[in-house]
Amino acid sequence: MTVLAVVRKNNKVVIAADTATSYGSTLKDAEYKSNHDKIIRFKNTWFALTGFSMGKLMLDHALQDYGKDLSFDGLSDIYRATLKLHKIFKDEYYLMTKKGAGNNQAVESMQLHMLIANASGIYEVTGDRNVSEVGKFWAAGSGSRFAIGAMHATYDRYKDPAKIATAGIDAACQFDVHCKLPLTLHQCQLKT
Repeated sequence: MTVLAVVRKNNKVVIAADTATSYGSTLKDAEYKSNHDKIIRFKNTWFALTGFSMGKLMLDHALQDYGKDLSFDGLSDIYRATLKLHKIFKDEYYLMTKKGAGNNQAVESMQLHMLIANASGIYEVTGDRNVSEVGKFWAAGSGSRFAIGAMHATYDRYKDPAKIATAGIDAACQFDVHCKLPLTLHQCQLKT
């Protein structure tokens, strides 16, 4: 599991993540995994993912191989891009999309939950490709409830969005057994 965080404040956006990977009750931290960074940069956009660990490789390869025509500049572009990515994941990377028994899901799952940050803002993309623009901050992953609480407690106290995101990731790593420091963090200026 993981914890991801995005923050928007003072004309900046920040995206951050822990660096641990868990398999059941086994936790592999950054010391034991060279490719521990959960954040992908493509063009001027950062993506942080939670879900199956192979999702990062799948997204990274899809963006490199098919991303030249994809835009992530706002809600509509992100939605359109995730529709195209979902088809690529199924056709090229063998994504399993079958519904489980009793699943009330309306559309096939992309099997990934993403937070996105770029100069147009911060966004959340759920497995069913629902895209939401985030106004202040948000978190995803097993440690998200701790991260959201810490970011809520620090948002009005700190001017620097990096400090707010760091507080969120730190709290999740302190209290969720599936998250562990160090963290990775990226930031950029918002378009004016």
